[in-house]
Amino acid sequence: MLPSRAVPSIGSLRTVYDEFLAKVTDKVRALRQGKPDGGPGSVEVGAMTFPPQVDIVVDHVNDALAKGARAIIGGHRGEGPGHFFEPTVLVDVDHSMKIMQEETFGPTLPIMKVKNAEEALRLANDTSYGLGGSVFSRDTAKGEAITQPTGRLAEYRTGHPNWRRTLMDLLVLLIIVLIILSVAGAAFVSPL
Repeated sequence: MLPSRAVPSIGSLRTVYDEFLAKVTDKVRALRQGKPDGGPGSVEVGAMTFPPQVDIVVDHVNDALAKGARAIIGGHRGEGPGHFFEPTVLVDVDHSMKIMQEETFGPTLPIMKVKNAEEALRLANDTSYGLGGSVFSRDTAKGEAITQPTGRLAEYRTGHPNWRRTLMDLLVLLIIVLIILSVAGAAFVSPL
């Protein structure tokens, strides 16, 4: 389980790493990027909405490459007009790299090979960021055991100094989304 940074990093167990990397690379290679001139569904990856964010993504990817990471696909600012960055898969990443320690918020997917679930959890908690985390396993019981709150993960959920503020920000965002849907005439079911 590794933290989400808008686009998550992924820890892949050594036993399935090569197969996983091949499948992820095929999926990322198939993504269409650009302006959705062909209408909804004509692209999967659009432009970044905040122009300076492209520079942050470039900085994080270049930092990773300079420190030994490899771009399996992508790794460059998009060509032509607009604020694009190619969907990028990085391997051979480690926690000395900005892309693993800071919020990149771009179409990047750093993949780290890990020995076991314990190492993945330790690395997931080796950051002051992380919007969420996910565990994928064929063994449901093992996957659920990994997700049980331990160490800093539990502290982050309830004991982080800003957890109340973060919760309030999320609730405000939910209210804004519900208002937008309401104004647009969309039907929705309130979870409240």
